[in-house]
Parts: sequence; structure tokens; C-alpha cells
Amino acid sequence: MDYMPDSLYQAEGFLYSAGLGFILGMIYDFFRAAFFLFTGNEKRLAMVRDLIYTSVCLFLTFIFLLVMCSGKVMLYAIVGEIIGAVVYAVTVSSLLFVKIKPLLGKFRRMILKICSAMNDFFTKICKQGKKLINFST
Repeated sequence: MDYMPDSLYQAEGFLYSAGLGFILGMIYDFFRAAFFLFTGNEKRLAMVRDLIYTSVCLFLTFIFLLVMCSGKVMLYAIVGEIIGAVVYAVTVSSLLFVKIKPLLGKFRRMILKICSAMNDFFTKICKQGKKLINFST
């Protein structure tokens, strides 16, 4: 009975788990950007964002361990995932989100202006409709 996979399989699993960690870092940045776009503040609803992200991470890690390690929790897979996430956070995320955050702020202001204009338009239509209904009765 063989409990430990061979070293080539472990190395492959380690690289795949590092890739998964990198992808999970990208998903976290997507959540950060989405919540910043909707709330205008990166810190608002941070607990909700982190709970959603943790749930997604747990699910994806479970599926990964189920497929790659036959459902066994292997240290090399967990360490690889952590290393991949840290590499993403230190390299890509730190540079990417600093550049994207001002663009997201401008995009958010543009969306708020459009929504405000649509709100004003529909408010005027409702007022005209009320006048028309009151006039006809």
C-alpha cells in the first residue's frame, strides 16, 4: 500500500497548487475592485468581501485536493497554494491595483452621473404622468 505519491507527482502537484494560489490572488483583486466600484471605499464591507472570498477559496481548494491528491490534504499542495498567492500579492497585485484604483474611481463617478441623470429623467416623467392623470379626471 503506497501512501505517498512519487516525487515527480508531488512536484507537479506543487506547481499546480502554486498556479491555483496565483489564480486565487487574482480572484481576490477582482473582489476588491468590484466592492470598490460598488461602495466607493475599499474598506467598506471588507468583512463581507473576505467571507465570500474565503468561501470561494475553500471550495476551490477542496476541489483541487479532491482531483489532484485523491482527496488527501497534502502539505506540498497547501504550501504551493500559499506561495502562489504570496507571489501574486507581492508582484502583480501591488502594482496592478495601484494603477487600476484611480480608473475605477473615475468609472464609478461616471456611472453615478448616468444613474443620477436617469433618475432625474424618470422623476420628471412620473411628475408629468401624475399631472396628466389628474388633468384627465
